[in-house]
Amino acid sequence: MTRKTKEAFKWIVRILKKHKVPFQIAGGFAARVYGSERKLNDIDIETPDDRIKEIVPDVKKYIIFGPKRCVEEGFNVFSLILEYKGEIIDVTGCNTGKFFSSKHKKWMKDEVDLSKAVKKKVFGLMAPVVPKKALIRYKKELMREVDIVDLMALEKSEKFDLKQIISNRSSKFRLKVAAVIVNNGKILLVRNKGDAGFTLPGGGVKKGETIEYALARELKEEISSESPNIKFFGTYLGSVQNDGRRNFAFVFKIKLRCKPKKGKDVAEIKWFSIKEVLAGNTENKGLAKFIRKVKTRLY
Repeated sequence: MTRKTKEAFKWIVRILKKHKVPFQIAGGFAARVYGSERKLNDIDIETPDDRIKEIVPDVKKYIIFGPKRCVEEGFNVFSLILEYKGEIIDVTGCNTGKFFSSKHKKWMKDEVDLSKAVKKKVFGLMAPVVPKKALIRYKKELMREVDIVDLMALEKSEKFDLKQIISNRSSKFRLKVAAVIVNNGKILLVRNKGDAGFTLPGGGVKKGETIEYALARELKEEISSESPNIKFFGTYLGSVQNDGRRNFAFVFKIKLRCKPKKGKDVAEIKWFSIKEVLAGNTENKGLAKFIRKVKTRLY
């Protein structure tokens, strides 16, 4: 997390403690505390609805929304949104909040118990954080792209069970796995039969498969190789396909045991320099966009 995140966090915590307002770290920020490496969108803080007004005088010049009711993107909460030195801080009430559950297809009350918060060291401060199990339950109800990414880290990425995601999100996403394989400054890509462009080795996750099993199967089918060394790298969200769904891929960085060979459904495998990928030589704009985003982490 960045320096501005640290400064903003310490600033809001000082104010909350000054007014003796109970709170807990929640959402994506809590997921980062528990090990998620997803890019942080904002600092999520939960506190009683009626206590938010107590900090308003101290944060007035940083307010960009509220404090008032906010209904958007599957949430109905009492909210105060601040921007401090370029960092967004979302302070939400925990008494009357509701969210739309992807699992149950209905609005549900956000059950928050601040007394059960767990103390964790965050930027050198001991701060209350939503319990890990409660965070996992909450994210399994929401099941947005960001929640799936966080759950990968919270539940040990390669062992993550996709059954719930498949049943709840199959109408929106086609779940896939993909492998980033880099050697001597080049990345291995495949071109499947019938396709014009190259892409990362990988493919669809079949119902009942774990991510780990699906990745192993696809590597064997496409490049006739295995890898005992896999590390979760990130996610890749593709464009909308003809059936209205989008490819959502869990991407892993791997090291191969042996020299790759093209499988029966693959027309060509080829090593590309990162410069070639970014220049569009793979005939895959989506891949170029993904590689541009993660290129500093490839080596």
